Parts: sequence; structure tokens; C-alpha cells
Amino acid sequence: MPNAFEHIQIKAQRCIQAAPMILVGSGASVPFELPTMEQLANHLVETVSPKEAKERSAWLDAKLAITNGENLEQVLAKCDLTESITEQIVNTTWNLISKADSKVYQQLLIGTLDNPITRLLGRYRGTTRNFIYVLTTNYDRVIEYALLAANFRYTTGFPFGYVSSFETANEYIVDQHKRPIQTVRLLKIHGSLDWFLRDDTTIISAPFVSGLPTYLKPLIVTPGLSKYEVMHGEPFRSNLQLADNFMKRARAFLCIGFGFRDFHIEPKMRKALKEQKVPFVLITKQTTVEANHFVERYAASDYLVLEAKNGSTWARSELFPNGISIPGEHWSMEGFLNLIT
Repeated sequence: MPNAFEHIQIKAQRCIQAAPMILVGSGASVPFELPTMEQLANHLVETVSPKEAKERSAWLDAKLAITNGENLEQVLAKCDLTESITEQIVNTTWNLISKADSKVYQQLLIGTLDNPITRLLGRYRGTTRNFIYVLTTNYDRVIEYALLAANFRYTTGFPFGYVSSFETANEYIVDQHKRPIQTVRLLKIHGSLDWFLRDDTTIISAPFVSGLPTYLKPLIVTPGLSKYEVMHGEPFRSNLQLADNFMKRARAFLCIGFGFRDFHIEPKMRKALKEQKVPFVLITKQTTVEANHFVERYAASDYLVLEAKNGSTWARSELFPNGISIPGEHWSMEGFLNLIT
């Protein structure tokens, strides 16, 4: 019988060998100095400015809850904010993340961008797998930059170009010399910094927008009650449907910095894990209450959770449900790659 470390290593390797569906949360962007949810919450408190009395009352309640340490997503989900405040939240969020995103883009241009996700996906280069499925709730383009740095082809539902219109969220094969090229199918279910709704209602992708023009509305789904309404429209609806299809076929799940606070994704994963009982791995600096709840209820038959604790990695699995400490930072992407190599 393998020892504790070997057990953890075997479980990690088995997940990777199964060519998992990869879910990327905000924790994967933090090392590139993208704002955390806490930083975004503080920024909104400082910058959003209601104009009418009704707006001021509702926003004051939200500000007090955020200042008292409540989770931004939970606060905004229970606040009935006006359309004007919601628009401010969307625009402020876009501006904050866009500034941080542009710095990562500069690293790509200079040639100094080093993202472990590049090396993770590189393990599948040259295999017979035509598609690699990656789902993210992040608006930033850190994943796209990592793929470009490694010359990976990827699709998001928009064709490449300075300005392009949304075509479809369905997967399509990219050919070169009549042979399919390995493609990363990237599902950005909460939108992207380069997705916009134009005044004429056309949905477009414009990757080089550096400031937010008044005639473009960012297509990013920020926390709040409006989130549920927005997700019924395109391109979000098609992406959710495709995510559901991919999860039904998934042979494993690898979650990176994922907090499990999204009510659109969790039900689909629960169903997939229940029906398929496939390996489930979560690596993150610190698990959320929601993530722990999800693992205990839906992934308990075959799971591995790696998080930081006291300078080492705290690992949990069905064999070690109370957790064990293993040396090294295997909860990070870099450390995880060392674990599976």
C-alpha cells in the first residue's frame, strides 16, 4: 500500500492522465496581480457613487455589509440595486481589472510571461486529443495570454480579429493542411474584458479596447441579482449549455483557485459527479466554505483537495478526510506540476 505522499501523488497523476475538464477561478489570476474579490469590494465601496435617494439607501446598506466583512457576491445578491448602480458596478469592475490585465499583456509582448497553466496544457500537446476543455469565471485574459505564449490555438465563440461578432459557442475544428489542430475550447461563462454590447445591440469582441467608450457596454457578469437575468442572454446562454455538455462527457475535473460560489456551474458539476463518479481535484491557497461543502457532499467518493497551511500543503482525500500535511507548496500551480511530474 502506498504511503500518504504516494497516495496523494497517484491521485493527482490519475486525474491529469484522464485529461480532465479544467475549471479556473480567480485564485489562478491572483499571482499575476489581478485584483482579489476583497480588493474589488473595497474598490467598489470607494468609487461607486449613487445619484438618487433610493440608490443611496440601498448602496449604503451594501457598503456597510461589505465593510463589516461580508462576502461581496452574497451582499450584492441580496441587494435590490437600481440599473444605474449596476451599470456603475460593471464599468468600475471592468476598469479596475482591465488595468491589471494590461500589465500581464505587457509581459506577453516582452516575452517574459511565465504561466504554469501553459506547462499544464503542454502535457497534452501532440496527443490524439483534439480538444482541451477549460472553463473560467474570470473576466481577465490571463489564460488567453498563456495560450498565446505557448502557440496554442483556442476558441471562445468569437473568430479572431480586431473586431468580431459572436458566432457560436459550439466547438469547431481548426484545420491546417487538412489536418485538425489541437484546440483549447475556452468557456468564459461570466464574460470577458473584450466582449461588448454595442449600441446597435450587436455582440462583439474587441480585444484592444483600452478605455471604455460610452457606446460599448461590457459583457461581464458581476455579482448581484441582475446576474441571473443577464445569464439568460447571449453569449452566456450558449456557453452554459456547452459547459453542461462538456461536463457530461468529462473523465475528470481539475479545479484551480475555484471558490464554488457560482450557482450556475455547481449544479452541472454535481450532476456530472453523481452520474460519472470521476476523479475530482481542487488546488487552491485556501478553500472557501462553499468549496468544502461541495467536496463533502458531491465529490466524496474520489477526490483530492490541496491547500496551503503553515508553509506546507494540507491534503485531503477520501482516504484522509481529516487531512494530512505534505511538504512543499503543492497547492500552487507550480507545486502541483512538480507533484505530477
